[in-house]
Amino acid sequence: PRPRVWLLALGGLCGTAALSVKQTAFDGLLVGAAVLLVLVLRRHWTVRERWIALAAFVGGASVPVLAMVIHAAATGWGDWWFAVVAYRTKTRSATASLEWHNLRTGIRIVAPVVLLAAPILAGLAIWNARRRQWSVLAVLTGWVLLAGAGFLAGGQFYLHYWVILTFPFGVALATLTAALPTVPMRRLMLAGILVLPALTTVLTTRKSFDREGSAVVMDPRLELNEEVRAWYREHHASGDQLLALCSSPALYYDTLIPT
Repeated sequence: PRPRVWLLALGGLCGTAALSVKQTAFDGLLVGAAVLLVLVLRRHWTVRERWIALAAFVGGASVPVLAMVIHAAATGWGDWWFAVVAYRTKTRSATASLEWHNLRTGIRIVAPVVLLAAPILAGLAIWNARRRQWSVLAVLTGWVLLAGAGFLAGGQFYLHYWVILTFPFGVALATLTAALPTVPMRRLMLAGILVLPALTTVLTTRKSFDREGSAVVMDPRLELNEEVRAWYREHHASGDQLLALCSSPALYYDTLIPT
């Protein structure tokens, strides 16, 4: 098949757009670039088509970059660089500060899902290896490794960091499941994949709001948020605004739920 220019441009755009939001979200962009290079070298495309494919990907990736450059020029290069790059590298990264207790908390929470999902993923990988789907396994393995590098590079290991790993694992499970030979096998595997996170979600949300927050986050600021919420709900007037800074964005939600 000939290169689909609009898909390549969209892929490049999404890759750098993700990087502009989350500095460790480089995995998708790098995997996409690597796959494209392999396709350019191995596909029976003409020289013109190869250059068009590369130009489409790079062109799409350049759009968010150009927007960031314009924003930096408008707000000041020094302030922009600190906000996007220097703050992370100097204060919130694997090279500046490691929060191992957050990693231990996260492992304890995600362990049930990982322990159940790992055999499924391993079995699917073995199945595809026996069918000699090496390119599929190489792409998925590379993506998982890059996402893991992004996860470790953050250094803080907050619970939302684990979302970084869900994308390659989800794609891996979906891709490998689609390779199963029969429809019943695919449906059975899909049911197992969907049940695992659903079960974990149900077990977590069965707790009361206060117990859930304390068990999952283990942050003493949650108790302070409860006091702020109580005071705000008692004293606020119509039109008042509540501004919660970096550490407690959940306070916006806290003020809305019933007591």
